[in-house]
Amino acid sequence: MLRLQQHLAESEDRSAELEKQVFELENLIDAERQRGAEERDRYETNVRADEEMNERLREELQRQRNMMMQLEEATGHNSDAASYELQENIREKDRTIKVIFLEYTYNH
Repeated sequence: MLRLQQHLAESEDRSAELEKQVFELENLIDAERQRGAEERDRYETNVRADEEMNERLREELQRQRNMMMQLEEATGHNSDAASYELQENIREKDRTIKVIFLEYTYNH
């Protein structure tokens, strides 16, 4: 009988140890899931920011192309005043692109 009681006590101790290990593993799994969710959220946020920046840069590039076409037309018509104004606009747009790019690099 004593041997059975010892065996029962050992089994109960082992069961308690296993329950403790299961609890620790569940906590570890929960922490990993949380970390994974946070990393996924950061990644998605960065992807959205990159997409927005790319869209802004595409729009600015299209504006630049339009300005270049206008400049070519103005140059073709020998309109020095219009050419000068368009060149100034292009310089301003170039500064805008640089500012956007600096904002982008600063945020990443």
